[in-house]
Amino acid sequence: LQGSLVIASADQGEVVALVGDRLARRAGFNRALEMRRPIGSIIKPAVYLAALSRPQEYNLLTTVYDEPIEIVVNGQHWQPENYDKIFHGPLPLVDALVHSYNGATVQLGMEIGLDSVIETIRQLGVQATIKPYPSLLLGALEMPPIDVLQMYQTIAAGGYRTPLRAILAVTDQQNKTLQRYPLTVRQGPDPRAVFCLTNALHKVTTRGTAKSLQQLLPPGLKVAGKTGTTDQLRDSWFAGFSGNHVAVAWVGRDDNRSTGLTGATGALGVWAATMADIGTTPLNPDPPPGV
Repeated sequence: LQGSLVIASADQGEVVALVGDRLARRAGFNRALEMRRPIGSIIKPAVYLAALSRPQEYNLLTTVYDEPIEIVVNGQHWQPENYDKIFHGPLPLVDALVHSYNGATVQLGMEIGLDSVIETIRQLGVQATIKPYPSLLLGALEMPPIDVLQMYQTIAAGGYRTPLRAILAVTDQQNKTLQRYPLTVRQGPDPRAVFCLTNALHKVTTRGTAKSLQQLLPPGLKVAGKTGTTDQLRDSWFAGFSGNHVAVAWVGRDDNRSTGLTGATGALGVWAATMADIGTTPLNPDPPPGV
């Protein structure tokens, strides 16, 4: 197995650690920056955020439908299934995200429109070209871990996007400043929608696909996050944040063979061990006006 891990400060986007190989100090191909792999279900928060950004139509308790759906694209028939091969019928929007149901996510994404989802992904800081294929809704989008980190940093910062940075300033031998790289903050998605999404992503870690974190993290360390698994268990992802750190972990194979690991049984363990060891603070977001 290979692996990658990136960590940044949640509020200012300062990259504090970056590991591009299972051996942290090995030089060569840096998977954190250069690897492009399908991201699976860690794209789903963008789908639900796009819906929650329309508060007149959607909230966490809006009924969505986890049912079979068939979509025809260029003559090809696509029928997404859930991981457990079971459809769960009508349920609250929050539960569809907490349990990562594919049927409900695709139904919702097609309802609000692929363009709306893509625009939300852009608001989260992704610059790459994104083609409007329905499979995008389940993470058929290749990204390096550093770009996933940018997405989740914007969520962790309450919808305020800060371009990730690893250099704050350059000084000479006399400690005279030659160049500064100041903090820049842009308004991304609606902070009210982001707060509601963060509430749902916390529930992912207490009763959803990432509930095993409750046994892996120190007592009282409240976090939010999302597992990601790609077809045939090739990629295992976990992305999430605490009060002051946001981190993304990936586990997979360079030859693209199956790992036999889901996001919850692979990358989540790496993420949890890291967050438990760095002395981070619990998540405790303040609701913005209007929530």
